[in-house]
Amino acid sequence: MTAGVQVLTTDHLRAFSHDPRLVARLAAIHALGDVWAMGAAPQVALAQVTPVLPFLLYWGVTSLMAYSVASERMPWLTLHPLTPMVLLAGYYLLRTVIEVVERESAGIAAPGEGLSFVSFEGHEVGWVDRVADLPDDIRTIVEADLASREFVPEIERIASVSSFACPSTWQVVTDRGEAQLVLKGEEDIRRLTRTRLLIADSHGIQFLIRDIGSLDRHSRKLLDRFL
Repeated sequence: MTAGVQVLTTDHLRAFSHDPRLVARLAAIHALGDVWAMGAAPQVALAQVTPVLPFLLYWGVTSLMAYSVASERMPWLTLHPLTPMVLLAGYYLLRTVIEVVERESAGIAAPGEGLSFVSFEGHEVGWVDRVADLPDDIRTIVEADLASREFVPEIERIASVSSFACPSTWQVVTDRGEAQLVLKGEEDIRRLTRTRLLIADSHGIQFLIRDIGSLDRHSRKLLDRFL
């Protein structure tokens, strides 16, 4: 009987989804890739997802209870209940920011989906999942109104850039004619999908590149220097 070598590997991933089953499955597959890379045959995989939110709630509540019955009232002791509360507040604030960004970019990444109707008071009064599902007469009115409100110019060609270091002045050709934008930093180029970009200039105007592959070779070469 020949002696074998046992291979063990661990991996850690930041949660990118709120589905624990999906995160655990991808983490296990990612770890198994290391096993296959070493020429071994996987026998078992264990994936563990740490429930961060319940832990922070438990930490905050128990620390607050312990501090309330403690005989000492030292100011530094407030750090124990305060720390999980700050982390929880930061988590939900980040969730809010992400939802706002996703809603703002939804009209560009999927212009025919996720349409919200808002009253003059700023309250949402209706929601349409897909404009194509509306009756023909209503869809015609909605599409005409959306076309009149579209204010994001689409870049069709990048003629030149003043410098590959930011700030950089771009001369571009859009669906509304020639334009000039000043890119303050590479962080102002936001990737909506794998091939779709949203570029903000120094004045806050948003320029859309609907498909990187549709640009000519010269434009793609200039754009690659900033990605």
